[in-house]
Amino acid sequence: MNLPSHMLNVAEQAFQTPFAIGFEPLLERFIASGLNTNAATSMTGYPPFNTVKISDTQFLVEIALAGFSRKEISVSQKDQTLTVQSLEKNDNDPEGEYLHKGISARSFVRKFELGDAVSVSEVKFVDGMLKIHLEVEVPEVNETEFKIG
Repeated sequence: MNLPSHMLNVAEQAFQTPFAIGFEPLLERFIASGLNTNAATSMTGYPPFNTVKISDTQFLVEIALAGFSRKEISVSQKDQTLTVQSLEKNDNDPEGEYLHKGISARSFVRKFELGDAVSVSEVKFVDGMLKIHLEVEVPEVNETEFKIG
C-alpha cells in the first residue's frame, strides 16, 4: 500500500508539533510501512487475511493458507514487524496432469507493522487458517512530580 503524498504531509505535520517529543521513530515506521513496495505479495493480496479486534488489548490476524502444512509456514517477529512467510513448498503432484489447478500454494511473504507494546501471544494453524493472537501490553502509569529548584 502506497500512501498518497497528502497523507504523508499530514502525518509529517502531525509529528512536527512542539508537544510531540520522541515520536520520530513512530512516524518513520508509519511512513516506511506505507511506502514499502519490496514485498510483492502485499500488492497482490495473497494470501488473504483478516484482522480482528477482540478487545482494546487483544487482536487476531487470520490468514487463509489452504494447501499449506504447518511445516511450510514461518511466523516471526523482529522488533515491531510481524512476518509470515512460506517456506519451501513440498509439491506432491498427483499422478497424471492437472486439467485445472485453481488452488494456489505459491510462495509469499506478508508483513505487519505492530505498535510498540504489541507482541504475539499465540500462533495456531487449524483447518488451513493461520491464527496469530496479538496482545497489547499496557504499561503502568508512571507519574512523577518534580520539585522546582
